[in-house]
Amino acid sequence: MSISAFENFYTEWLEEMKHRFKRLRAALQQTSFVEEEGIFNLVQSCHSHYHMYMSEKIRLCKEDLSFVIAGMWRSPFEASFLWIGGWRPTTAIVLAYSLMGTQIEGELQKLLQGIELPSMAALSAKQLSMIDALQQKLRESEDSLSNRLAILQMLFADQQMAKAAAANPPPSESNDFSDFREAMEPKLASLRDIFAEAEQLRGETIQEMLRILRPIQAGQYALAAYEMTMAVQKLGDKREGRAQLQALVHVSRSNIRELASQGNVDLLTKALQSGLDPSETDYDGRTPLDSGTELCKAAAIGNNAYLSRLAKYGVDPNVSDYGKPTPLHAAAAGGNTEAAQVLVKEGADVLAKDRE
Repeated sequence: MSISAFENFYTEWLEEMKHRFKRLRAALQQTSFVEEEGIFNLVQSCHSHYHMYMSEKIRLCKEDLSFVIAGMWRSPFEASFLWIGGWRPTTAIVLAYSLMGTQIEGELQKLLQGIELPSMAALSAKQLSMIDALQQKLRESEDSLSNRLAILQMLFADQQMAKAAAANPPPSESNDFSDFREAMEPKLASLRDIFAEAEQLRGETIQEMLRILRPIQAGQYALAAYEMTMAVQKLGDKREGRAQLQALVHVSRSNIRELASQGNVDLLTKALQSGLDPSETDYDGRTPLDSGTELCKAAAIGNNAYLSRLAKYGVDPNVSDYGKPTPLHAAAAGGNTEAAQVLVKEGADVLAKDRE
């Protein structure tokens, strides 16, 4: 499955999940007698639909593991709370106890009167014992997976990786990452296994909790988990929207030359679309495409191909930047002998001064 196919699947899946939980909520809110069998069927419907989502994640991780582990279809706010590509299984236990506590507060009078309640407030001693046993099992499993992940992360700096980083030419100056890919393959395979086991643990946790709870309790529990998930998702979307708005405000307050000098094409495009003048000059009368600035920048960062093109199309190799340095000074300061050779060949003055 491709990333685009998964994103389309997720959009449709989420809409269907909303409809299923809407029906579950309506059934739980019935003021008359609530039929346990009907609630059970609705909970199973939601559970089977969620299982479909988990299966698609497993399929996608074979194609793009990092996309799944990072939860890149989520907002950054949501993704920051992930544990190995999803929710931490013991969260399910905490939710059960939290629901029990909040419902006891609301139904205390009925409980004191001995009225039998089907809600999370009335978890039996046997149910609590089973939940406690599940919690102990989950802690051990989580610790094991977390330790394996920690070891894998440390192995990112093992001898094979260090040897690949010491290749000649070094990775920073080469597009050949074959040694790195070879070193990473077993680590990615291990990470894929860890994710698959974490996802399986999440699935088993849901299944076990639904087995422990009575139908109405399971309905209340599933609905609470869904509402918490949706709340985090919506909060993340709002935070992301604010961040994008702040970025646009920053663009509108920035001058076009500053954005051009940063080399951020996306922000520069947005700035031009918002109406900033591409010919705007600064206090020294320079535009975003000032030739002296471009030549000096190319010489300083070692973009020799760009430097050659500028010189080829007639840009004066002796033109200076703000502080009066010429491109040759910039190349010399950066130790870029190749750029210096290009400039001298194009007629740069080796005796030019960068100060008065």
